[in-house]
Amino acid sequence: PESAPVFDVQLAPQPLHRGQTAYFECQVSGYPPPEILWTRRGHPLVDKARYKSTYDQYTGTTTLTILNLCPEDEGEYTCTAINSKGEISTSAMLM
Repeated sequence: PESAPVFDVQLAPQPLHRGQTAYFECQVSGYPPPEILWTRRGHPLVDKARYKSTYDQYTGTTTLTILNLCPEDEGEYTCTAINSKGEISTSAMLM
């Protein structure tokens, strides 16, 4: 049966250490498997050199890795899951 996305594991705040890597992870379920969109301040993360995202449709685990952190990376990051039954988001701070 089809079901709206639900976050089984929410995002957690991450520390910002200049020059290091930040790693956000959450877990989502829903059918059909949701599309995943990562955003910051309402804007999609498009810098492919620094932002790496993964999504395993079988486990529902999705990750965002931010490379070579700088002070400007501070802020709230949001993961949104969307399918034909609904949309849900979880957010966490990088500080």
